Amino acid sequence: GLPYDLVLNERWHEGIASSVRAGVQHLIARTEKLKAIVILACDQPFVDAHTVRQLIDLHQESGKPIAACGYGGTVGIPAVFACSRFHALLELEGDHGAKALIIAQPDDLATLDFPDGAIDIDTPADYQRLIAAN
Repeated sequence: GLPYDLVLNERWHEGIASSVRAGVQHLIARTEKLKAIVILACDQPFVDAHTVRQLIDLHQESGKPIAACGYGGTVGIPAVFACSRFHALLELEGDHGAKALIIAQPDDLATLDFPDGAIDIDTPADYQRLIAAN
């Protein structure tokens, strides 16, 4: 598989924004000349490599600093953020994750239609419903 780093967020109790900040800070410190990052969550079971590739392609082709997925009448992660948005990601606080930045900057956004992005698994009951439906 591909190499990866595990980033421990010791400030998890501060909300989802602290996890975004921890990841972005780690990548900035680790990688010179970072052009963009992909943010995604592990609770969206239908996100796959193809979806991520489509987002990256959309980001590059559109020239927009943010490429995000559209689902369920909204936009959100998975998403690609250009380096020009890293500072804004580092300023997120509390339970305002990357979606807050995506929604706040609609003119800077390219959207990938991804209806299955609305499906997320937060509880054992969510998982059982997913299994039963498939």
